[in-house]
Amino acid sequence: MAVKYLASPPTHCTFSLLSLHPSLLPSLLPYLPPSLPSTQSTQRETALMELSKKREVYPDLAPILWHSVGTMAALLQEIIAIYPMLSPPTLTAQASNRVCNALALLQCVASHAETRGLFLQGHD
Repeated sequence: MAVKYLASPPTHCTFSLLSLHPSLLPSLLPYLPPSLPSTQSTQRETALMELSKKREVYPDLAPILWHSVGTMAALLQEIIAIYPMLSPPTLTAQASNRVCNALALLQCVASHAETRGLFLQGHD
């Protein structure tokens, strides 16, 4: 499935690519932006978990994550958030799961043919 992109990015944190991917709507819509960049911790945690589970099912998830507003920043924020828990070691199982899910999604983006180069360059 080829990913098509809108000519101009959205001006607020919404997910506009899903309108071009109707097959993804039923199972991914609740978990994609604005859910992932959400400041609500439980909503973001659920989004990370569900997207991480579905990364093997949807081969074009990586470009969707890369090109959706705020998602890469939210993934990086999840990783940065656990650093204070490393010393002294206070990392909880819940925080560990969150960061593992974020890392899995970053790995998905880094290993996809379409987004690998963009990821390594750090821009689109």
